[in-house]
Amino acid sequence: MSWTYDPTDLTTDLAKVRLAIGDTLEVVALLSDEEIAHLITVAGNWRSAAVLACDAVAAKLARDPNSRSALGLSSSQDAFDRYQRLRETLSKASNSLATPTLTGASVSGKETLTSDSDAVQPRSSRERFGNND
Repeated sequence: MSWTYDPTDLTTDLAKVRLAIGDTLEVVALLSDEEIAHLITVAGNWRSAAVLACDAVAAKLARDPNSRSALGLSSSQDAFDRYQRLRETLSKASNSLATPTLTGASVSGKETLTSDSDAVQPRSSRERFGNND
């Protein structure tokens, strides 16, 4: 199990997740590098991985009173509650950064987009729901 963090180099996804969740002191390490790397892989980006990291830390805090003191946290319920609130904050921030996509500005543009197998396709369409009005 390894743990790394360099506050002078915040270009890596690992460092960004650690900063976002406050896991910046090795003496009270919350997650290993390997755990965060897995969360980044599962989530697909560091922002979503930070949300999952909060869940992982909260799960550790909820699991065992001994793990709470081992993590250097004095009040286990307070720490658990803080990570739940942080999770909500990061989740809202991550969702607010979504970029809208214009998928068809005209009928011919929509038809061109639909027939282009290399283009990003919309998640839903009116036809999917049977309402073509």
